[in-house]
Amino acid sequence: MLELNFSPGSEWKPDSQILQDLELESGSKAKPRIIRAEWSWESVYENGEIFEYKKKPNGERRLLAKYIPYSVDRKNWGIYIYEREVMSDIAILNPIYPGIGPIYLMEIFLHELSHHVIEDWRTSTGIYNYSLSEESLAEYTAFTLTQALLSKQNISQTQLNPITLLSNLPSNSLMIGYPVPGYSKEYFSLFLKNFPISINSRNNIKKFLTIIYYYLSRDKDKVYRPVVPSWVKRPHEYKWFLSSNLNVGLEELWDYRNLESIYDRIFTIYK
Repeated sequence: MLELNFSPGSEWKPDSQILQDLELESGSKAKPRIIRAEWSWESVYENGEIFEYKKKPNGERRLLAKYIPYSVDRKNWGIYIYEREVMSDIAILNPIYPGIGPIYLMEIFLHELSHHVIEDWRTSTGIYNYSLSEESLAEYTAFTLTQALLSKQNISQTQLNPITLLSNLPSNSLMIGYPVPGYSKEYFSLFLKNFPISINSRNNIKKFLTIIYYYLSRDKDKVYRPVVPSWVKRPHEYKWFLSSNLNVGLEELWDYRNLESIYDRIFTIYK
């Protein structure tokens, strides 16, 4: 069982055996099995918004996702996913690894959700100030939580469409909510178009995450290496705010800020 350990220095690491197997596969005449994105991830805090860019070697930047803190902009706050950029990556990865698409989206979504959790944590005792060191914590949370949540699901080989109500969920199937497993307030259009949710086996979760880890070159950039930073002195507090944001549909019941659910503040942008 994967332990959710948020002590400083904790690190999510890819599976070395999976990597070795992938390297062996890449030696065949088939398509290369280790794929590196032709861009680097760049986070920028500007005008009160956290932008997650794809930065290409020629300097061109394309927006992948962003988070607007509620403590900065109460009207427009929330998570914004830029569909075209997410789908362009899935179009590269999914033909080689069918079923990886939802895992890739979930990793990006949970990265952005982590910024929201950090904001909750910091505003509980003061004010929110973005720091680039948040990025490693956001990546650690995204990789660790994706693995933990999906490993706990009963997984079948059935392809599923996104489901809105928990009561409609087949008892032996994997449900990816928004895309947190368990519940979805509305359809997430990203997968209604081209990629139905398909998980072949429980063992593929770590394999898919290992592929995503190297696709995003998390082994090469210390800023985004999935490690809990040293300033997380009270990890139990961070875990509390994280868990409260995973009770989808219930988190508003004990919210003292009169704030909308984060799951009502997720926007898909196509441009």
